[in-house]
Amino acid sequence: MLEQLGKLLHQKHVADSSLFIVFLADYNRIKIVNEIENNKDKNNSLNLAITAFGDAFIQSAMAQDAAINNNLGTCYIGGVRQYIEEIRQILNIKGKALPIIGLAIGYPENSFGRVKPKIQRVFKNKYDIEAVNSSITPYNKTLSQYYFEQKYDFDYIKEVNKYINDDNSKIDEIIKKILQLL
Repeated sequence: MLEQLGKLLHQKHVADSSLFIVFLADYNRIKIVNEIENNKDKNNSLNLAITAFGDAFIQSAMAQDAAINNNLGTCYIGGVRQYIEEIRQILNIKGKALPIIGLAIGYPENSFGRVKPKIQRVFKNKYDIEAVNSSITPYNKTLSQYYFEQKYDFDYIKEVNKYINDDNSKIDEIIKKILQLL
């Protein structure tokens, strides 16, 4: 199954991983509880969707922490949302549940000697939009250098720009259909 998912996602490290976990936004329990109470149409709020998505991301962070604490390598795969219907079929996901993020876990082939640099996202006492604005270009340079050392060409600004400007309307429609939102 790892090979099948790796091929679908165009991610060799998924196929080569020891474990690939797909985290779901899962409305099925909420749906069942509502049906028991005859509230069939009252579980389609955007707030519940945000909660379901948030729960999936929290679970993925906990799994990543556990893997790292056991000296395993990890790689998040956000691309699972590009293949919602296919992954639902492969993993036999039924009802009001959909894949939100994947996490490949395994033994890294090589150690790059340092952790991938992170962008500053922690602020003291208040959010600082100026710090956000001034951090992007330096982070792009730092991350580009990190990947250059691994013989990989990567530009954070271009990749983020490409991602946010891709047409996601198909994905949006699939999510709305499955969760029966809005």
